[in-house]
Amino acid sequence: SQSRYGGVIGDSEQLIALSTRLLPTEAKQSRLVQVNDSDQLSQALTKAMPGDLIQLAPGNYAGSFTLSRSGTPDSPITVRGTLAALTTLDGTGKDKGLIIAASHLRVENLTLQGAATGIAFSGSRLDVALQDLWIKQVRVGIYALGGQQQLYIANNVLAGGVEPGDVSNATWNYEGIVVTGQEIEVAHNTLSGFGDALGLHWNSPLANKAIHFHHNQVLWSGDDGIEFDFALRNVKLYTVS
Repeated sequence: SQSRYGGVIGDSEQLIALSTRLLPTEAKQSRLVQVNDSDQLSQALTKAMPGDLIQLAPGNYAGSFTLSRSGTPDSPITVRGTLAALTTLDGTGKDKGLIIAASHLRVENLTLQGAATGIAFSGSRLDVALQDLWIKQVRVGIYALGGQQQLYIANNVLAGGVEPGDVSNATWNYEGIVVTGQEIEVAHNTLSGFGDALGLHWNSPLANKAIHFHHNQVLWSGDDGIEFDFALRNVKLYTVS
């Protein structure tokens, strides 16, 4: 029975069916585009079409690269190295190693090194997955400002330039993974050598909500393991070691 306040008196059982968002999908049909050097990679990125799998041969690809062509929900564009240990985007002397300026993208199995920022987002993007990357010798690892949606960052190793035990204010500009927006998952990453290893930012046209950090490992940081300023609601952190 119900009370006069609308509640239930006695035992009550209610069955609710819920579903979670699926992991990022691969293209149902893809065109293989094989590249062997920096020039070929730049051309492949410029001409990329939905469903393309841009496969990088083992080697060193010097320069700064931009993903400016979007895939579709069923046919994302994938940029994939052979193995992260064998395939390197070397941005030494550059401000940004890889710029994400499009939607429905997958970037995986690569090392990014040397640039001031390993991966930076330009504008608000949808459905981007960054997986199985090694980002090192950087000041900032992944900088996802601008309000992202359905961003998935998982199974990456990030190493900045802060030495263990350095807790001075000189570490404050070293940031590991910074995200903004909605429907974002940051999981199973290992970080070291940053001032703030994980965090949010105010620079976003979208309110920061439905963001989940879980199963990340912070080996050491100079300031905060995670900085939760600028969270609106439903921002969760659990299982960090």
